[in-house]
Amino acid sequence: MWASIIAVAGTLLGTITAHTIQTRTTDRRQHQQAGLAAAAALAGSLMAMRRLQDERWRLRTTGAPTADYHTAKAAALEARTLAAQHLFHVRALITDPQAIALANELVGVTFNLHDATDKPDLNDRHAHARHLNDAFAAAIGALIR
Repeated sequence: MWASIIAVAGTLLGTITAHTIQTRTTDRRQHQQAGLAAAAALAGSLMAMRRLQDERWRLRTTGAPTADYHTAKAAALEARTLAAQHLFHVRALITDPQAIALANELVGVTFNLHDATDKPDLNDRHAHARHLNDAFAAAIGALIR
């Protein structure tokens, strides 16, 4: 009789343990996928913003009509808001300090592209942004592997 009780208890304990491990694994995968989606959304919104910041810089430095510049500025500010929302999601889901630091720096560089003093400065800022984007992608990739 004791053997039967021990067998049933062992089976129950094994089932509970397996379920707990499977649930934790699934939760972890879902969290990783959410973090990856947040990082991808941030990267995408910053790529779009870089394009808008370029247009804003070009209009400012070529003496384009004020209305065109203000339209470009409004579009860039709208993109900035979207990027800030994506950065919030990244910060909420990703706990790696290096990845967060890279995201913060990438956002800062992108937000300030339009402040470039001339074309070489703009090109340097873009190169720095691309470098940070690649480093951010590598940091996120390392977290989900």
